[in-house]
Amino acid sequence: MNREGGSATDVSRAQSHDTQDEVFGKYGCAVLIIASVLFAVQRFILFSWLLYQASLGRAFAPSAAEFLFGNPPYTLTDILLGLEFPDEGLLYLLQPHNLAIAVTQAAHFGLTIGLVYIPFFLFGKARTSPRYRAWFRAAGCLFALAIPVSVALLTWTCWASPFLGPTVASRTPAASSTIATAPTSAPEPMETIPPLSTASSTPAPPPRATPSGIVVWMEADGSGDYATLEEAVQNAPGTAAVVLGPGTYRLDRRLTIDKSLRLYGAGMGDTQIVSEAEGYVVRFIGDGPFAAEGIEFRHQGGAEADSVVVEGGEVAFADCSFAGAVSVNGNEPRAGLRLQGGTVGAIHDCVATANEVGVVVTEQAGPTLERNVCAQNDLVGIVYRGSAGGVARENQCSHQLWGILVSQHAQPLLDANVCTNNLNYGITYHDNAAGVAQRNECSANGDFGIELQDQAQPTLEGNTCANNEGSGILYVDSAAGVARLNKCSANGSHGIEVKDDARPTLEGNVCSGNAEAGLFYGGNASGVARGNECSDNGLHGIGLQDQAHPTLEENVCARNKECGIMYFDTTGGVARRNECSGNRWGIYVAETADPSLMDNNCHDNTSRDIWDKRS
Repeated sequence: MNREGGSATDVSRAQSHDTQDEVFGKYGCAVLIIASVLFAVQRFILFSWLLYQASLGRAFAPSAAEFLFGNPPYTLTDILLGLEFPDEGLLYLLQPHNLAIAVTQAAHFGLTIGLVYIPFFLFGKARTSPRYRAWFRAAGCLFALAIPVSVALLTWTCWASPFLGPTVASRTPAASSTIATAPTSAPEPMETIPPLSTASSTPAPPPRATPSGIVVWMEADGSGDYATLEEAVQNAPGTAAVVLGPGTYRLDRRLTIDKSLRLYGAGMGDTQIVSEAEGYVVRFIGDGPFAAEGIEFRHQGGAEADSVVVEGGEVAFADCSFAGAVSVNGNEPRAGLRLQGGTVGAIHDCVATANEVGVVVTEQAGPTLERNVCAQNDLVGIVYRGSAGGVARENQCSHQLWGILVSQHAQPLLDANVCTNNLNYGITYHDNAAGVAQRNECSANGDFGIELQDQAQPTLEGNTCANNEGSGILYVDSAAGVARLNKCSANGSHGIEVKDDARPTLEGNVCSGNAEAGLFYGGNASGVARGNECSDNGLHGIGLQDQAHPTLEENVCARNKECGIMYFDTTGGVARRNECSGNRWGIYVAETADPSLMDNNCHDNTSRDIWDKRS
């Protein structure tokens, strides 16, 4: 039976359809606007909460905040809006860390839309025809599904985000990523935190990240996982990280650490470990690795003690301070940091001050000391002795008796250190010490820039020794070795001075503007001076007295006030193919001297080119 005009049900459905279109056409924009506002408010609250958690020292907070809100300078929003785009192009977006950020933010926004959409969906569902009801039900389910998915993703990222890429810096640096299992004696409050990637260090203080493995939290008032640091060290498992909050941790007796622990403080100006015990404040023994960062180790009182002692193993110290080491009754000087045995590893961006000696490296130790400040100690900034080696690079050693002392059979590499304003020497070598000193600045010291005595025979290359009260470089006793391409200028005595039975090889050095001679030989000194430039000095380019008898070859001695080369007393040796010009006398030979002069080019001197008084 044919019908015209349709039934009442069809009319109702059509009206419902029109109403549905009207509802969602009218309120669709409102859904998006409200959802966007709520999304921003939620993320602001979440970010503020994470900042608060970070201020309380919660380890997950910095990495979760960076993961959820992007890593400057390229946040996900910047990239998507085209405001910034990294050089890596699309590969940057395809990194797991950034993909996870995209998924998490999209899910979070979906969650917000779902929450706003549900009231509209329920309202529309009641007035929607059957053919649209399924579509709206599916849409509602899709948005509703965003709720558990977003919650799961947010929960997961708070825990797992450190695995996915770079994270922001937190209180402490990453160390070993090994995760140890706590023994039964350890208390429950210990927390397992995933490893973080480390960034390249910068001048002090270096960046710090969250420690990995088993973490023990300590507070100076005893409210942490343990009441005292001694208890924490005794009970923490090997490879654990002990995180010390700000404040002073006083030790009743000296503390020995014989397991692979890592100590992390809030910064050497904020976290102090202090003791008046005799011997040392903290001692590390065993194979390590040992680590400490952001802590001041300080000995107080008059008892004889080092501040920190490491006896073998591998160490990693950063942003630490070592102070208060003292000896009594003329005993062996004590050190802020003493590294002995076979200790290796790195000590960087630390401060050793107000000790008798800043850092001592002895026995077979061979660490790398880098960018440390070893200043205002009573005796020396850094001491190498025994058969010690390793590297000291870009350290500042000033305002003490000596900047760096290398003695006995030690053979370190000293590279680009600044040893200035010390009472005696910038760098000094004793006994049978050797090794290499290169690119160091040894200036404005009370006596000499670099001093070598006994049988020391290091290689000195590319150092700057200027404005010292005495000579730039001094060889005495039977010291030898090579000095090459050094700049010794404006010193109060000589550029390079060689005395006693010293016999170095001097090559390609520039010795200019010194108060007396560019090169000076005295006593029974010998050796070879080849290819040096000795100019504009207050007396001589090269001066020899006593029984000195070096070989002088192909040196340039110009514009010196007195002689280009001066032989006095009973000096001897050989002068061959040297150029002497613009001086008062090119070469002067006293009646009692007996050098061999061969093929020298002496010209344009104001008095005589060669004045040989033997003839």
